[in-house]
Amino acid sequence: MLRLKSEEVAALLCHMTIMRKPTKKGLKKKNDRQEAKATMKTYDQILEKIQQIDDEQEIHELELDHAEIEFLQTFIPWYIGELEKEFNEEHNQESEALNSLKVINNMLLVAV
Repeated sequence: MLRLKSEEVAALLCHMTIMRKPTKKGLKKKNDRQEAKATMKTYDQILEKIQQIDDEQEIHELELDHAEIEFLQTFIPWYIGELEKEFNEEHNQESEALNSLKVINNMLLVAV
């Protein structure tokens, strides 16, 4: 289980929604068809769980299975790296959304 604040849920939902298509495209290039399809199924399951969270609560408990946690443990650090490159090139600063992703990443490291 992952306990997230509302702003962390919003950041994760926003970034995962934005990155769905590029992630799918990247998985198709680097993996065989079955593996890419299975990984995208996991991605979509996580996205669906996040979308079903009640917005009125301040703290949210996200029930994730082992495969979903493993996926996020791979996806979030990669994505943070990509965002940091972009911020360093364009703005030389970090955003609140990036900081939220870093907090979620740290939580995932102790979730297993």
